[in-house]
Amino acid sequence: MKDELKICLLMPKMFPRIGGFENVVYDLSRGLSCHHKVQVVFTSISSDRPLPQEVEVYPVLKEIKIRYIGFLLSLLYNSIFFFFYAWQERPDMVNVHPVFPGVMITWCSCKLLKIPLVATSHGGDIQFSPQKDYGTRSSPLANWILKKTLPLVDRHVLISKAMYPFARSAGSRDSRIEIIPNGVDPDSVSLDSERRRRLENELNIKRDDFVVLYLGRLIDLKRPQDLLYGFHQAKLDNAKLVFAGSGDKEIELKKMVHDLSLEDKVSFTGFITPETGKWDLINLSQVLVVPSLSEGFNLTVLEAYASSKPVIGTRIGALEELINPGKTGLLVDTCSPDGIKEALTYMYQHPEKREKMGLVGQELFLAKYTRDKMVQKYQKLYLSLINKK
Repeated sequence: MKDELKICLLMPKMFPRIGGFENVVYDLSRGLSCHHKVQVVFTSISSDRPLPQEVEVYPVLKEIKIRYIGFLLSLLYNSIFFFFYAWQERPDMVNVHPVFPGVMITWCSCKLLKIPLVATSHGGDIQFSPQKDYGTRSSPLANWILKKTLPLVDRHVLISKAMYPFARSAGSRDSRIEIIPNGVDPDSVSLDSERRRRLENELNIKRDDFVVLYLGRLIDLKRPQDLLYGFHQAKLDNAKLVFAGSGDKEIELKKMVHDLSLEDKVSFTGFITPETGKWDLINLSQVLVVPSLSEGFNLTVLEAYASSKPVIGTRIGALEELINPGKTGLLVDTCSPDGIKEALTYMYQHPEKREKMGLVGQELFLAKYTRDKMVQKYQKLYLSLINKK
């Protein structure tokens, strides 16, 4: 078997876009390219960040937005173009992110050309909540398609053990499920004193303030309102709450801030990137809070750990895997402003324990959740499938 592999990573989205699974594909492509030839197949080039120089890019997919038939037209178009790509390039391995509709686009071509196919699930592609109308599988048609296509992949990668029951109910086979947690590149942590001063001025943060950070989408599934109510109930001196992100609950949250007379304590930054100060903002904070109802994983927890910050999270499977209560952070019940209030109060009143949690979190991150750890596991999986072929 040749040492250098040709690996295709397919994502039916823009690249190199900043987002949840988009960040993972970006880091995975860069990490794999140190030893292998990596090609990323996607829809169109994003301006979010520079293209990785060592990675070949193929913006050949389409997202056709026509009511009722747009998805089917996109699927047909992308399947044909992927076949021509695979026929010409003959990759040794294809890894799609996420499962839906990646498997539908690639499976037939991979079968015909005898190319191993790995599908990675990142959360909403297999997780679902009928009550919240969350997840791809909330559509009966999509759920039926997944149950027909998931058993066809050579390996189904999950990013957390908590996703295992969803994978089973979506049709995945036990023998083909692999757990590979996401990773963050510690070298990506970028601090800038000028950016930090700008953020302090814009957010009216003083050096001795207790800064609570929410980093993510402002949507109901993430329950930012629970954090706002819990922060209000805690009534901590010199405490500031920063919402870094955007979403359809932003207007409602700002109204709540006004109604609760918290304008001098709560700030909104909008969507934030490393270039606009994400790492500086994490570094400014004392604790990160993740009050979600559902997560496939959570990269912001790793980003907090990488910056030696503790995390308060809810008792849901993915966060229970990442947060060690009393060691790297605290866990609270979902939809519990009271629980968040108590956890914030504890962190506020015990600065030495808070700092120790951050350091233990950083040790955990370096031991298990770096980009290199993730890349090594994917590489091992790819090699095992190619050897079997």
